[in-house]
Amino acid sequence: MKLADYDLQEFEAAQTFQPTTASFDSVSSSIVNIIDKLPTPQRWLDHLENELMPFWLLPSALGSSPGDFPTYRANDGSLLDPKNLPPEFRNPADGIVWLDRKHVRSQSRQTYAYGVAYHVTGNTRYLELARQGVDFLLENSIDRRHGGAYEYFKLDHGNQGAPNVYQRTSQSMAYALTGMGFYFYLTRDKLLLPEILALKKYIFDVYFDKQINLLKWVIEPSPDGDSPLQKELVAQLDQMFAYMIWLAPALPEPYCTEWMDDLEKIAYIIISQFYGPRHQLFWGAITSVDSERYAQPHTDFGHSVKTFWLLHQLGKLRENLFLNTFGSSHATRILDAAFIKEDGTWARMPLPENLVGHSDQTEVDRDKEWWICAVLDQTAATLALLDPGYASYLPTTYACWFDYLVDKDHGEMWHYVDWKTKQPVLKYPKQHSWKTSLHSFEHMLVAYITTHQLRREPLKLYYAFKDTDYPTPDKINPYSYLARVMSIGVVPSHDKNDPPRQVIEFTDVR
Repeated sequence: MKLADYDLQEFEAAQTFQPTTASFDSVSSSIVNIIDKLPTPQRWLDHLENELMPFWLLPSALGSSPGDFPTYRANDGSLLDPKNLPPEFRNPADGIVWLDRKHVRSQSRQTYAYGVAYHVTGNTRYLELARQGVDFLLENSIDRRHGGAYEYFKLDHGNQGAPNVYQRTSQSMAYALTGMGFYFYLTRDKLLLPEILALKKYIFDVYFDKQINLLKWVIEPSPDGDSPLQKELVAQLDQMFAYMIWLAPALPEPYCTEWMDDLEKIAYIIISQFYGPRHQLFWGAITSVDSERYAQPHTDFGHSVKTFWLLHQLGKLRENLFLNTFGSSHATRILDAAFIKEDGTWARMPLPENLVGHSDQTEVDRDKEWWICAVLDQTAATLALLDPGYASYLPTTYACWFDYLVDKDHGEMWHYVDWKTKQPVLKYPKQHSWKTSLHSFEHMLVAYITTHQLRREPLKLYYAFKDTDYPTPDKINPYSYLARVMSIGVVPSHDKNDPPRQVIEFTDVR
């Protein structure tokens, strides 16, 4: 479907429900039509195989040795020539390119992506690439002397792990867990569990400050200007997002309960310290009063809706009605504020000239940033499991994703699209220290999961449990969702070297 093909009157009808018999039939009919217009599960598999994986299966993406994935590549997927940089690396945006570094979070996120690709296809090549990524991370990225993980390797110092131990951000520590965490989610590999538990314990032991009741950003000043005085939303939020929300339910006891308790603790910290009730969104930082306003880093529709989405998901997992409804009800408001009715797409953030909720003519930044579009889609699709009216956003926002954010020549997603010209902004390369594959692959996975449920079709996902004593059905979830396990089937092996594989069928995803 093209963006222009969707009738926005259907969106308006779905959003203006009145509890009368007359309107109920028309709106219900409209919702059925809207769900019929969503991309099919097969379309999301095609997106994975034909629009995402080609960029991540190039020899240049796989590294010089197994699992040693590069941080930077040109938009066509080629490796960089420092003496002849492509246009997108000659004048990049601030804070996203350090060509003398190889970032652990980039390698970890790419490892996660191969795991997600296996999860929906059962293709063992993808599982093997994920395993190689995990092996590399374990061998190279864990600081065996001081604890924790390195943030990056200094290429001009023989791949030395850096920075100094207390100069590493808690956010980067979280993303060091993403790849190996997802591999454990798929395999329940008992040999991997101690590494995961140790790194998570390190984060909470070292960064949590009881006096201010939050996770600190850094412990001492860093070469990049990071300060121990910083109080950052993502220091808390990305512990949830990067690994805990979908990994905790898969852990054996007592760790599952311990992690769930910590998740709930983080949730209440975020609400009590970062939530701005007047504007009903989250401040990206609370370091100073000046931080708590629009147009400051991480104060945007993306971080706020991601936070509400995670609170809602955690509320379901914990049967915590407050977190469940706080997340869903406030996410609703962000979706409404971010949705541009004129063209059916998502905005990036409110502009400071007009405060959200104070005017029907709120000014928003209409440019498209891939990860913000992704989390807004994911939240709308998740809330549609509760109330299918939320699906009314998705036909046009999904169309925007496919029509304008996909690089149709080389695969993967553009980082940033200027909405006036509808063209990508090249000072944001497609692959850099903060953009790899995580958000595009999670977007595909969430769309794949939720579309099955909205269509009331059984969902099949692939796992690779290593032990013959499989986890019980209550320990098997489809990502951060709850569902009923209908069957667990063994995938036949055609090679003695193939790992054991299972295909699990879910219904009643919620």
